[in-house]
Amino acid sequence: MAGDSYVITSLANISTCTAYGSKRRLVRDSSGNLHAVWRDDRGVTEATYYAKSTDGGQTWGSEAKISSDGVAYTACIAVDSYGHIHVVWYEYMDRGDGIYRYRARYRKYTTGWGSIFDIAVADNDYYRHPVIAIDDNDVVHVVWVGSDWHDEDCHVWYRKYTDSWQPAVKILDGIPDQGNAGPSLAVDSQGDLHVAWIGEVGGIGQIRYRKQTSGIWGAIQDLTNDVNDQYHPCIAIDSNDNLHITWYDIADVAIRYIKYDGSWSAIVELASGQRPTVAIDRSDVVYVIYVNTTGNHSIRMRKNDGAWQAEEIIIPVGANVIDHPIAMWARHPQHQMVPVSGPGLFVYTSSNDPYIYVPSDVSYGIASVGGNPTSAKLVAGKLI
Repeated sequence: MAGDSYVITSLANISTCTAYGSKRRLVRDSSGNLHAVWRDDRGVTEATYYAKSTDGGQTWGSEAKISSDGVAYTACIAVDSYGHIHVVWYEYMDRGDGIYRYRARYRKYTTGWGSIFDIAVADNDYYRHPVIAIDDNDVVHVVWVGSDWHDEDCHVWYRKYTDSWQPAVKILDGIPDQGNAGPSLAVDSQGDLHVAWIGEVGGIGQIRYRKQTSGIWGAIQDLTNDVNDQYHPCIAIDSNDNLHITWYDIADVAIRYIKYDGSWSAIVELASGQRPTVAIDRSDVVYVIYVNTTGNHSIRMRKNDGAWQAEEIIIPVGANVIDHPIAMWARHPQHQMVPVSGPGLFVYTSSNDPYIYVPSDVSYGIASVGGNPTSAKLVAGKLI
C-alpha cells in the first residue's frame, strides 16, 4: 500500500506519543479537516496536545496543550455531526499533601476550547484510560476504568452526555486485586454500545466484552480464556453492525481477531506482532494494522475482503523506532470517517514524535484527502 508519512509535530519529545491502548487519536470532520491528539513531553510534565490539518495531514496548525498542570495520559478523540471536537484523557497530580488525585477529564471544542470537565475524580484512587464515542444523535458516551476505594482499576465505568452529564454507572463492579484496563468503545447504527476491555480473571488478563441495548447493559462475556495475558483490544463495527475485535497475546507476541455476526467466530491468529488497530472501509473490508517488533519495528497489515490476505508491510524498518499505530475511528459518523476503500489514515509514533500515514489513493467520497472538496451533498445534515 503506497502512501506518505507526515510529522504532526517535532516537539513532542516522547517515544510513546500515540500510546497506550487502542484509543482513537485521529478524526476527520465533515469538511475534511483532520484532528489529532497525542501525549507530549515538551513542558514540565507530560501533557495532552491537539492539532488540526486542513490539507489531508500534510501540514498541521492550531497546535494547543489542552490538559491542565497534572501528568496527562492516553487521550481519545471524537467528532460530532456539527464538527465539534470532543477529547477525553486522564490526569494525575499531587494535591500538595502527598495524596495523588486521578481524574478522567473531558474537553470540547466548538468555536474555541471550553473549560475542562472532570468526568470522575478520586483522591489516592484511580480513574484512568477513558475512551469516547458519539452516536448518530450526538450523544457523548465515555467509558473508563478505576476504583472508588484503594484498589487500582477494579471497576469499569460508563457515563453519557445528552443535554447534561448523567450519573456514572459501573458496568463491571469489580473486586480488590482484580485489575481492568484498556477499554475500547464503539457505537452501532442503532445507538447500541459495545465495550471490550482487558479484565483480570484468575490472575490472567483476558479480553472481556459487554453490550448496552436501549440503555440496558447485557451480560459480561469472556472472549478469551488463555493461559497468557491478552492485551490491547480494539473494536470496530461494519455497515451491518457486525463487530470486529483485535488484540494481541503478550507472551506469544501474536495478533488475534474475532468477529460477531450473530454469534462469535473462532479466534483467528493473524500474525506475529503487537499493538493492533482495526479499520473498515465502506465495502466492509477489514484492515488490521499492527507493529512487527523486529529491529526498529515495521508497521504491517492484514486485510479481509472475504478471506484473509497475505501480510503487507506498510512502513518498513528504518532509522527511527516506529510504534503504536492507531487507525482513525472506523464507523461513526460513517460518511466523514469511513474511506471508500482502503484502511484510511492512521497515526503512529516515530522516534519521539507523532506522525500520520496517508495512503496515496485514499478517498472519502468528496475528493482525495489531500485536496479540497469539489462536489458533495448533504445527507442527514452531513457532508458525503
